[in-house]
Parts: sequence; structure tokens; C-alpha cells
Amino acid sequence: MGGRSSVLINPKRGGGVSSISAALQLTEGGRVKNLMVVLDQEGDKLEEILGRAEGKLHESGVNFEIDVEEGRLRTYNCTRAHREFRTLVVVNGLDKPYSMHTIEDHLLEFSERVLGENVGGVLDAINKYPKEAWEKLEDKHQAVYSRLLEAKEKELEQIFPQHMRALDLLQER
Repeated sequence: MGGRSSVLINPKRGGGVSSISAALQLTEGGRVKNLMVVLDQEGDKLEEILGRAEGKLHESGVNFEIDVEEGRLRTYNCTRAHREFRTLVVVNGLDKPYSMHTIEDHLLEFSERVLGENVGGVLDAINKYPKEAWEKLEDKHQAVYSRLLEAKEKELEQIFPQHMRALDLLQER
């Protein structure tokens, strides 16, 4: 990335698109040139959450152009107070019949593929809510996290496609 600083933002509290405003403060000194914000889609339509993200950029005084638009990933070339930076918005979720789309979609899919866990049965029992299903598999969390650390890039690209693509885009600049 040629001396450019990057920051990954994954909000824990007060999250959602409101975290974008806080993340933008990191660009004020001019040292951070790339922001990556990871958001759960929850029950929203994808275009709604991306529209709210763009609204937060605009609200925060950011002028932007969409650079990359690929499903659950958007990158924006941004200018704010004469500072240029890039913002990548990654929306968690897979195109599966879950009631909500969250990072747990990816964790459940990974669990099923690598550990052979019958995640579908757990999901059906709780009406396709991935957060609740993931909690029910609490005894498997450590094994899943360990396997994630050992996973090959190709495997991760299948389970976390928008995240891996965003990381590739960060490396390009």
C-alpha cells in the first residue's frame, strides 16, 4: 500500500452506519487513506443499508464517487476538507434464506463446510436467525475460529467473498 495507512472498523456498540461518522474522524490528520467498515445487513434490504452508509458519508461532509460496486461491497473515493481517502463498505451476509444477514451467516456456513455440523437443522429450529443459531453452537466456536486461522485463501473466498475482495482492493493501492 505504499506507506498509506489503513484502518478496519467493525463496530461493537452504536454500530451500523452510525459508526461511519466515528470512523471518518480517523481521516482528519491525513494519515489514514483507507477505511474499511464492516456492517451487518440485519433485516434490511442491501440497497437500504448501502444508501444509509452513503447518507452518513454525505452528512459528515464527505464528497464521494462510487469506485467499485460489487454486491455486498462498495468502495468510495472520498474527499473531505481537501483530504482524499477511500472508504470500503462491506456488508455481512450470504445469499441464503436467513431472516437476518450478519457475520454469523459466514461463521455458520464455515462450520457446516469444515466441521460437518448440521447447521441447517439448528437454523430451521430457530427460524433462520443466524445469531441465535451461532449461539446454540457455542461449544464449537473455538474449533471454528481455529480452523479459520488455518483456512486456505480459496476456502475463505468462498465463505467470506465480499471481505476477501475488499482486502484485495486494499492491497491494490
